[in-house]
Amino acid sequence: MDRIIIEGEPKATDKWLKVLAKEAIKNGKFPLNDILKNSLFYPSCGNDGGPVKYLSRYVNSFIYADYGLEKKEVKSNLNSFRGYQIIKERDVSQEELGK
Repeated sequence: MDRIIIEGEPKATDKWLKVLAKEAIKNGKFPLNDILKNSLFYPSCGNDGGPVKYLSRYVNSFIYADYGLEKKEVKSNLNSFRGYQIIKERDVSQEELGK
């Protein structure tokens, strides 16, 4: 059995995340700077949910990126992703990411 030891205090959820409504996700300005603050970027991640399982007490958002997976493959695995369910999702344009 794997054992992971993490030092430090659990994070306090940022205010923007607590008040983020489903409608704001769909139609609001993409909160890029808020999302990047206290986030974990995981390149070449595949469908590995380990970081979410073990680090969710310490990180507000997880940014997964993998050119080896097609969008439909990622989306089909998200709803069963380590017991988490999608509240709302939307595509983000390159312009919203700041090129």
